[in-house]
Amino acid sequence: MKNFMTIADITIRQDADGRYCLNDLHQASGGHQKHRPKYWLENQQTKDLLTALAGENIQILKGGIPPLSATQKVGTFIVKELVYAYAMWISPEFHLKVIRTYDSIMLGKFIQPNIQHENYWFTRRPHWVEIRRRVLLGESYKSIADALGYALGRVARSVRSMFRVGLLSPSEVAEVQKGAARRAAQQRIAGCLVCWWRSV
Repeated sequence: MKNFMTIADITIRQDADGRYCLNDLHQASGGHQKHRPKYWLENQQTKDLLTALAGENIQILKGGIPPLSATQKVGTFIVKELVYAYAMWISPEFHLKVIRTYDSIMLGKFIQPNIQHENYWFTRRPHWVEIRRRVLLGESYKSIADALGYALGRVARSVRSMFRVGLLSPSEVAEVQKGAARRAAQQRIAGCLVCWWRSV
């Protein structure tokens, strides 16, 4: 994941292909049980829209619903057109909020949500700042642990947590790391790219 948008103080993650996290949108809408993405995806109008988009050869949806395994709790990612459709299904108010947020980003009037996101997490987990910097420089987890005086497991857990909240991209880590850290990042990438939706 590389980019972020914030709606109702919830960070909406994007995957490497620019799709938005449907699970994050559900949380931003209020997280009500009746608005779960599963119900929206089962809706006939949604299925028709998926079919129409698939006809345009757009890779529309990747991720996992029903629930992912413990190692794949990343979410389902959808294209912008489906973001609007989901927001419209929730309520007119949420639909307007999504449209206005996206328009603000496109017009450059939006405070960079990735900075908001980083500030939130780095305030709560200050040790992540240096771990992330060193990971992206290609330092091994053992080297980072030794330099910072942490256990190796703490560094690895911190990296996994930063993957989960979107502060580190598995693809970026796979590019700069070697050995077990690289393989773990590649496995996470493979887990994120499981296509859930099938042709209707």
